[in-house]
Amino acid sequence: MDYDICIQVHQSLNADVLEALDRLAQSHELKFEASEYDAKDEFLNLFFKGQQFDNVRMFWNELQAQVEEGNSPLSILKPYWIVVLVLDQNWDRYILLAHADENQQGQIDPCPQDDNWDAYWAQYDQRHDADFEDSGTS
Repeated sequence: MDYDICIQVHQSLNADVLEALDRLAQSHELKFEASEYDAKDEFLNLFFKGQQFDNVRMFWNELQAQVEEGNSPLSILKPYWIVVLVLDQNWDRYILLAHADENQQGQIDPCPQDDNWDAYWAQYDQRHDADFEDSGTS
């Protein structure tokens, strides 16, 4: 199974950031591809494609650490990004790993520790059901 991480950024990135992302991807045996920058939508999609889940997980953990570090060229990503772990080619199943809102307040979630998706989605459904019940909506 192929695993992709897609990072959607709301700005054009300088070459240093793209090179740092490419080096990080290569160090974890991931293939890095960037979509065409769409000036109208102001989005650039960066895809990191891997064959092994552990490579994708380690890439995300290291990227997350560098972004949080503050003195890395990659720290510029956090206020502007959306990060998704794509589990199938049709994007029917994906996991939101990070996002930032209009106030540039970001949230980062850990990558699942393994690729036991049945267990992951069962836990996700339980959390979602609990949140739904807590909201008073039934």
